Amino acid sequence: MSTTTTTEVKDVASKEQRDLVVLGIESSCDDSCVGIIRYPTGEILADERTSQFHVHSSYGGIVPILAVREHEVNLPKVLEKALDTIPPSTKIDLIAVTTGPGLKACLRTGMNSALQLADKLQVPVMGVNHLEAHTLVCQLENKNVKYPFMTLLVSGGHTCLSITETPGRHRELGSTLDDAMGEAFDKVIRSLNDPEACSRHGGAVLESLAMKGKPNPSLRLPVALRGPTHKRPRGLEFSFSGLKSATSRTIAKNEFPVEDIAFEFQRAAVEHAINVVQLGLNTEHPKVAQLVVCGGVASNKVLRQKLGELGRKQRVEVIFPTPRLCVDNGVMVAWAGAERWAHARDDERSKLLITRETNPRARWPLGELSLS
Repeated sequence: MSTTTTTEVKDVASKEQRDLVVLGIESSCDDSCVGIIRYPTGEILADERTSQFHVHSSYGGIVPILAVREHEVNLPKVLEKALDTIPPSTKIDLIAVTTGPGLKACLRTGMNSALQLADKLQVPVMGVNHLEAHTLVCQLENKNVKYPFMTLLVSGGHTCLSITETPGRHRELGSTLDDAMGEAFDKVIRSLNDPEACSRHGGAVLESLAMKGKPNPSLRLPVALRGPTHKRPRGLEFSFSGLKSATSRTIAKNEFPVEDIAFEFQRAAVEHAINVVQLGLNTEHPKVAQLVVCGGVASNKVLRQKLGELGRKQRVEVIFPTPRLCVDNGVMVAWAGAERWAHARDDERSKLLITRETNPRARWPLGELSLS
């Protein structure tokens, strides 16, 4: 059984007089990722990732049993490649691994890999929330990001707006009532039967298709949840299922070019996200002066443009990670682990660590992180 000794925790704490070298493992869904960083400089020593997209694309979604099988094959390879990338004299001080949210069996595979490596290296292993990893990675590249800041997380599995107060403490303002933004993009591009949907992720394919489209006065899709109601007094929830259904009905009519449908869908989805963020900024600004946008959909150029315009209007700095750090990756897990470790008190650090008895979490909202 793998356990972490008090001595190991103290060893890591004593090394904070110099940079920590942290290895991160991500396996929450269908990407096997390993990243190695120096903290607090943010130097990326290794960034390895293997996608399973080709395995699942024909099924129209992730098949858990296949995902676990691929992680079992791919994780040892990306781990070996990452470790071979760094100089032999570089010593890993801490391992961080995603423990939720995600597919439990996939998370368990990553956790087992982390614990096995920890036994070999005699270093502690700490658990990381996947959503927090997306949220905090912006600071690796931009040291001007200061707590607290507002976070818009938009990905294939999650869409939420929150206030990031410190590592481990997030105040959720609103989340999706149904589909995540990225999930809606994926489903719409499959409904459009675009041949590229089997070779690239749906969000990227839809964005490329939308670039070829144009506004059509006869084609107008609904923008969801335009403001607060008595049931939603803050009006900060997201909803994409209605837009997805309206788009499917439009596709079935076969009256409009697919490029124009993609253009209009993207317009309506982005406008909805902008509306929610603007409401949030009106509520929280000037208490927060920065908006961090993260997750896979944060790579979308139209979303970036419109949020940039909103930021200038609201006098809020809008910050995006580079596209390679928007998608799932091991670097974000390593950075989030380092941030949590650096901001935790000595007596809190042992609570961050995992053992073989630690259970992965399928659901783990940012707002519940401080309660864990």
